[in-house]
Amino acid sequence: MIKIAIVGIGGYGRLLRPNILSAVDHGMCEIVAACDRRLPDLADDVLKLRPYCKDFYTEAVEMLQAHRGDCDAVFLIAGIASHEPLTITAAEMGYHIWLEKPPAATIQEVDRMISAVSEAGVVCQVAFRWIWSSDFNFIKDRIVDGSLGQIESVTNCAGWVRRDYYYNRTDWAGKLSVDGKWVLDGPATNALAHQTNNVLYLGSPVAGAFATPTSVRAELYRARDIECHDTAAIEIQTEEGIPLHFLVSHCSETQFGPLVAIIGSKGMATWDFDRGPVVRYSDGSERRNGREKELGRDKMVENFLRAVEAGDPEMPRCTLKDARRYALVADAMHESSGTIHVVDPSYTSRSEDEGDQGWTMITGLDKVLHKAAERRCLFSDLPNAPPWAVKTEPFDLTGYSEFPRRFSAK
Repeated sequence: MIKIAIVGIGGYGRLLRPNILSAVDHGMCEIVAACDRRLPDLADDVLKLRPYCKDFYTEAVEMLQAHRGDCDAVFLIAGIASHEPLTITAAEMGYHIWLEKPPAATIQEVDRMISAVSEAGVVCQVAFRWIWSSDFNFIKDRIVDGSLGQIESVTNCAGWVRRDYYYNRTDWAGKLSVDGKWVLDGPATNALAHQTNNVLYLGSPVAGAFATPTSVRAELYRARDIECHDTAAIEIQTEEGIPLHFLVSHCSETQFGPLVAIIGSKGMATWDFDRGPVVRYSDGSERRNGREKELGRDKMVENFLRAVEAGDPEMPRCTLKDARRYALVADAMHESSGTIHVVDPSYTSRSEDEGDQGWTMITGLDKVLHKAAERRCLFSDLPNAPPWAVKTEPFDLTGYSEFPRRFSAK
């Protein structure tokens, strides 16, 4: 039986716990150790894991060293800045690695991780869970089989409100860097990094593959008093010739999306979480995916454990090499924007919620997001562009291997 360890039992680790425990209950693995630096404050989480796990630690490296040789794999559910050092350390110790998204903040970190994992010959799966969902694969199958015809565009739009407490939950939330190490937090690179990855997934007509970005034009903004972006408009050009757009904000007036639209020469596919995928063909016919809502986590965990069991580093649906495309986009969006542009407070307001339940809103942003998605353009390209929008230039990804080149945090 596969023996696993877990780094990070609070936060997202808490959300993933039912999926890991389901795998345990189905005899796919057993938990030998768990770790979290906030352990004294996570008594309830420890209590829930105690029937499955006896050894608990506050330091990840200490746990990895203690169980080296008697543990097969580790789930790394930790802060972005720790992904590179922990992945490399775990790989060098012979652990197979399940890695929370995003893979890392910068392309050079991801490349070092790829080298370490390849040299060690271990499995490393990056947890972009939506690519395991039946919804996205229902659409992906329509793209691959050609029934939508030539794909002309992929667009994703989301207003995901994040309240004040969201930015107080960790020492890296809202930050570009921590202790000299890049984090590049933000909706497109963290909370909705899945959706950034999803446009790449749907932008490739090849089964299981991701589109390869060639250039990125992006506008990154902050309405809050934070370092990173809380609002973004991103345009990705690809080797496949399909333009991809992602419009997103944590400062929307309402909570909506993600709303996905794929336009093809023979029809159009749309997706949102409530209604699921709908494919409408030019001949008037329509197809839907008959399913219950599912997030893909169970399939993702199973895929990782099967790959570990088989000892096959290429078996995971999203390897580090796959996720490198996401990392290129994440860095290039910053390079193109040049900096994080400040939205003047005169264009913002605050919700009426009390305490840390409140959030900052950009006035009229919901309409701007929807219009940009409809026109498949950036905010500054709109006929009636918002006064805070800033024109930017495309960033060419040819030979790109180190961040930053043009981006300035100031």
